[in-house]
Amino acid sequence: VISGLSDLGINQTAIRFASRSVSNGKGDSQMAYLRWAFRLKISLVLLLLIIAYFFAPSVAINFWKVENLTSLIRLNLLLVLFAVFSTIPNIYFQSLKKFGKNAVVAISQSLINVAGILFLAYYNLWSLEYVVIVSLISNFTGAVIFLIRSALLYSPFMK
Repeated sequence: VISGLSDLGINQTAIRFASRSVSNGKGDSQMAYLRWAFRLKISLVLLLLIIAYFFAPSVAINFWKVENLTSLIRLNLLLVLFAVFSTIPNIYFQSLKKFGKNAVVAISQSLINVAGILFLAYYNLWSLEYVVIVSLISNFTGAVIFLIRSALLYSPFMK
C-alpha cells in the first residue's frame, strides 16, 4: 500500500519533464527534475513509513491476529525505502530514452530477488522471518549495485 501511495505519478512526471529537457539540450534541467522527484518521493515515503511504523502493532493484532508480528511488519517497511532508491536508475535511464539499459537494471534487480528466494528454497529455510530478511538483503543489494554503477558510469564528473 505504501509503495503505491508513494508514487502518485511522481515517476512518470519526472520522466516526462526530464526527457523533454534532454531533448532540448538542457541537461541541468533534467537533473533538477530528477532531484525534485526524488526529494518529493522520499519525503512522502518517510511520512508514510512513520505513520505505518506506529500503526504496525494495530495491524498485527487487529488484522493478522498475531501480536508478535509487529517487529517483522516494521522491519519489512524498509523494503519500501529500498524500492525508492532502486527506482532512481530506472527513472534516469528512461529520461535519457535508454530503455535497453533500463530493462537490464529492472531485470537484474528482479533476478537478485529471485536468487534470494532460490537460496531459501535450496536450504529449505521457509519461515516468515527468513523471507523478510532475504527480501531485505536482496532488495538492498540490488538498489546499491545499480545506484553505484549508475553513479560511476553516468556521473558528470566521469565524462
